[in-house]
Amino acid sequence: MMKKMIALFLAMLLLASNASAGTDSQINAPEHVEEVCTSYTGKITVTIDADVYVPDIDRVPIYSAERRFFEIDELLAFANAAFGDREYFGDTEFQYEFMAAGDESTFNEEYYTIYMETPPVSGAKDENDKFYLFAGNIVNLDLNTFSATAQLYMPQIEGEAFFLSDNWANARFADTAPEACMLTYDEARRLCDETVSQFAPGFTCVGQAIMGSMIAGNINEDTLPESEKEAWVLYYARELNLPITYCCHGPEQGGFDMYTPVYNDELITIVINDDGIQEMSFRHPNEITGVVREDCEILPFEQIMDVARTLLPLKEGWLEKHYDDIRINIYEIRLGYMRVISRNTQEYEYIPVWDFFGIEEMRGTKGGEIIASQEFPYYSYLTINAIDGTVIDRMYGY
Repeated sequence: MMKKMIALFLAMLLLASNASAGTDSQINAPEHVEEVCTSYTGKITVTIDADVYVPDIDRVPIYSAERRFFEIDELLAFANAAFGDREYFGDTEFQYEFMAAGDESTFNEEYYTIYMETPPVSGAKDENDKFYLFAGNIVNLDLNTFSATAQLYMPQIEGEAFFLSDNWANARFADTAPEACMLTYDEARRLCDETVSQFAPGFTCVGQAIMGSMIAGNINEDTLPESEKEAWVLYYARELNLPITYCCHGPEQGGFDMYTPVYNDELITIVINDDGIQEMSFRHPNEITGVVREDCEILPFEQIMDVARTLLPLKEGWLEKHYDDIRINIYEIRLGYMRVISRNTQEYEYIPVWDFFGIEEMRGTKGGEIIASQEFPYYSYLTINAIDGTVIDRMYGY
């Protein structure tokens, strides 16, 4: 019922005129926005002090896409680029395994895997254990690609630092250089650009942050101690007419049902420091299958802000029963592509959206001490369809 009421409200709100797509002047967005809005209870305060990013484009096509396999040559190129100068050995063809549906599953499952590794790294505490490993995995359910992942990583060694490229909760803003790392961002970007071009031409960097490491310990421990060692982490996505917007949170593959059609965004992630690439992953590749629309109409920016002013204070309303003072600071508003699920859940579309990136502080009482906070880079508090002004939930992909 609540969802219907919000949809009705948005429809009434957006009955005003549309703007034709393309230029910044037609969207009429300012370079910076400063506003404050609050929830009905007064417990949530949203401070918008944000730069507004509008790419310089003349049209905004809508693309169709679908999941795809990794090609074996693509994975071999990935491995060669990831290992770099390191010697490596292993599979050169897919290893195949078929699993028929069991009593608790209605699916037939196929697994395609490929593994490679380096000799032990010289100077390690235990030279028989420390090495780099590459793994490519494709899982099919009833002949449909369910997941596809290629990853270079170093197995965890107890007492030593390690990185997790997909652990966005361990990333911080790149406002200072990484600790215990002499590599500059410009050099890291150059090396990563060169690496990605070897196996994924047409991808471009869409974000960067600092990735923290942890000290490997007993796998049964609930938490692992943090290490002072840090690295650069760079994110790459497909280059289209409008840049794809990277967000640290997205569709969760699985949810309540591990076979739901929700599928994470196509993304390449690279963790790099003085010792070279420490982790690199290419997850959930897709293929652009066509152009649904050569150009589309974009709503004027002020209509997007009308939606944001109303909904931003409501997004975290569930926290009001736990905290009396919730402060959200929006520091960036960006126009870019997002991949959404189409009516056929095996297919997707890239559509233009506005994202409102921010951080958050929670206090037990007004003006009291901070009890909890959210300061993850690229965390979008609100994603709005730039064509019709409806809200998109990035956790579900629609």
